[in-house]
Amino acid sequence: MNRSTYSRFVTIPTPSQNAKPETGDDHVSSDDLKRHIDDALAASYDTVSLYITNDRWKQRWQKMCLSAQSDADSERDTSPSPRVKVQNTESGNLKVVSGPKDAESLMEAELWRAGGGFQRDELNIIRNDQAEYIVGFASDWLQLDSLDEGVRYDSEIALRQELQFASYLGIVNIILPAPRRNHETTSYARTISDCLTASSISSYINFSVRIPVCDVPPEEGSGAKGATGHDDELSATWEMWNTVRMVCGPTSRLSVALDLGPILPASPGILGRWAAEPVSHLILPATTFIPNAKGYPVLPKLVQTFLRDVFKAS
Repeated sequence: MNRSTYSRFVTIPTPSQNAKPETGDDHVSSDDLKRHIDDALAASYDTVSLYITNDRWKQRWQKMCLSAQSDADSERDTSPSPRVKVQNTESGNLKVVSGPKDAESLMEAELWRAGGGFQRDELNIIRNDQAEYIVGFASDWLQLDSLDEGVRYDSEIALRQELQFASYLGIVNIILPAPRRNHETTSYARTISDCLTASSISSYINFSVRIPVCDVPPEEGSGAKGATGHDDELSATWEMWNTVRMVCGPTSRLSVALDLGPILPASPGILGRWAAEPVSHLILPATTFIPNAKGYPVLPKLVQTFLRDVFKAS
């Protein structure tokens, strides 16, 4: 594994509190991205990490695909996703014949599902010549393993759309969002398997599944089931990865983006298990570091040993 495998996030300045919500809070202009790339290369980094889309796309997707009832129920996964019945008119256009009052948003959603694309300001990357320096992150809010079939279906469409755009740009490394539910990982894995074989997605793209090194307790009210015991807690995330690998089958295009924070295992055996897996990216949040005797941030000894093992295995 060479140094170019590891990259840092592009830091996006936080907008002023006076900014209008509809402008989004993580948009990166082409000029800003060029500056970030130049700064990273000057600091001896080979790549930068960046989400392909921004909050403007998230907001439009939620408006199209999530119902008002879902918003009112704190986005419970069991809430139905909105659907609208449409019919073809004599002119060949679609006409709303039933559904909620917000017919405009529903029509937009149906047209998007039929093959609609992004709007320019929903994208952080728009230039092919910048793609070679980018490790792209697919949207982490996608629910590919949602209990709601409608939400899951629309999340799959959104992921394919991002990957197709990455193919157009020539991005070759994509970090996929982590599975959210241990017991629904098969649905997540089927989507990834379909993307690996889809003719509309470049066969040169390598997929890295973001996996936390330890099981993260489910959010309250999410309906997700977490680990039930100490042994389960230590192996649940590895089991999620193993499910994805088994469903997708043998391929050199699938690997792990291992998230080493904020919870780290106390046993070196747990990290050692991951050292034997195809780890292509390591995500080290600031919480992974601890102060040494002089107050400087350093990695814990356990993590240092793990990194050496990963480098040796690669």
